[in-house]
Parts: sequence; structure tokens; C-alpha cells
Amino acid sequence: MRVPVTVTVNPAPTISATASPATTCNQTVVTPSASGAPTIAWTGGVNNNVPFIANATTTYTVTGTDGIGCTGSTTVLVTVNPMSGILAPATTNQTQDHGDDFNVNYYDGSCDLIATVDDGAGGNILGLTTSTVTVDPGFGVHNGQPFVRRWYQITPTNNGSADVILYINQSDFDNYNSGVALPYLPLPTTGNNADPNIPNIRITKNADAGLATPPVVITPTVNWNGTYWELSFNTPSFSQFRVHSVNPGNVPLPATVTNFGGLKLKR
Repeated sequence: MRVPVTVTVNPAPTISATASPATTCNQTVVTPSASGAPTIAWTGGVNNNVPFIANATTTYTVTGTDGIGCTGSTTVLVTVNPMSGILAPATTNQTQDHGDDFNVNYYDGSCDLIATVDDGAGGNILGLTTSTVTVDPGFGVHNGQPFVRRWYQITPTNNGSADVILYINQSDFDNYNSGVALPYLPLPTTGNNADPNIPNIRITKNADAGLATPPVVITPTVNWNGTYWELSFNTPSFSQFRVHSVNPGNVPLPATVTNFGGLKLKR
């Protein structure tokens, strides 16, 4: 006697997946998101709902597994455009979710570079961060001290220390030099790492309220990369950053902070 056997075939789960943004610039933050099953796995070392840094155009396979072991899958394409090779030509900004130990480039909508921020591993997590470059028609002046027409404001959700690279065109320095006079020294006059005016470069960090607030002067590491200047430095926190030349008399922009110290008092 034959006994009928019922075979139940469960449908595979339907997986929906996206990446935001799906099209981006090199070394920027992308957030993957998928649903449709209790367990979700992405290829390429990507974890669901965890932002990652995208460096190359990649098609990711997303697999979902339901409670009885049935699987379904889909694919997501993330297109990464290269940087344009120029700096943002006008005032613009970009906001990204800056995670722990993320070294992230910030761009305008054409992949024109604004700045680079690296928050380091295991420290403060910056979170949602907006990097803004302002390009004024010409150099500005504060208390008689000129500053470069291209200046920056970086605003994280969680303020803290990070390594930063600001980018400056030689034409920005040329514009500055057109208005500089002693005792304020010139900035580089040529795109060249042997330029004698490189040691004159300083960056003033002001609070978000701007130039009227107590500032800190930073001496950056400077490199001409063949196209534009890279000014690298560590900042204790974020706000506004303006580039100018050293002032031998230390009159304006601000006072220079070169050392922090403290003493624990016994009670």
C-alpha cells in the first residue's frame, strides 16, 4: 500500500535592498540597508545598516535567510565616481555619517574636493558631519590681518579631535598675496614644495560664532601635490578654519595656543 507524502515547498523570502547614496565620490560614506528576512548578509565585508567607506564601483549581493533556512537574494550597485581633480570652485557643503576611524573625503556635487577628515580609531565618533567651504570673491581682513578667501567650517554631531586636510589653490594664495603688507608675511608664490614662504602658513581655528571669538593658531604640515596645496593638521575640535600668514608681532588674527597643561589639586 502506498502512503501519500506531502512535500511542502516554502517560498524564498523576498529581499529588498538599497545603498544611500547609490552614486557617490571616492572615499565617501555609503549606508547599506536591506529587509525581507531575519538574517541579512552582504558581500564585500559590508554589514546591514552600518555605514562604510566606498572606494570603487561595486555590485553587492545581499542574501536573506528566514526562520526555516530558506534564502533569497538581490544585488545592489554602488557607483563611485573619481574626484574631479579640482577644488570646489564656489561655496558648498556635504554632510556624511562619519563613523569611528573613518578617513573621509568631502566634496561638492561634482566631486570637487572640499576637505578630508580622519577621526582616528577608538576615540570620539563624529557622527553626522557637515563640511562647508566658503569661497569669497577676495581675501578677507580681520583686525588688519588678511586671510585667504577660501575658508572652512566643519560641524560634527559629536565634537572632538581629528586629523584634517584642507585644500588651497595657488590662485587663492596669489589673491591673498595681492593684499598682504608687512608685518604680515606672504604665502607661497609658486606651486612648489621648495617655496620659501611655506613656513609662513598658519591656520586660525575660531568657534562657530566666527572671528570675534577666542581663536587658536595652528601650524600645519604643508604639501604641494602637483595640483593644489594640502594643509594637514590635528584639531582638538571643530568649528571655523581660516588660512593666513604668520604675524611676527602676534597682533591679529589671535593669540597662539602652543601648550595645554593642568595640575590636579588635592582637597
